[in-house]
Amino acid sequence: RIYGALSRCCVVVVGAGETGRLLAQHFAGHYPQRLVVLNRSIEKAQALARELGGEAHPLDQLPELLRVANVVATAVRS
Repeated sequence: RIYGALSRCCVVVVGAGETGRLLAQHFAGHYPQRLVVLNRSIEKAQALARELGGEAHPLDQLPELLRVANVVATAVRS
């Protein structure tokens, strides 16, 4: 609701586990301009991003992606 249509937004999802998958699927259903999945395991991020038509990056790229993100959703276990 805050951003209206996400078609011009960059959405970053941190975490590719069960909750991260649900978040990414939700946002992908709103067709953002860019959907980025980050995870400690790049392989897991790549699998989820490939499934949803997004892109995957390692977790250490979070600082750079925060500069361009309109929406950031986190789903990590600490």
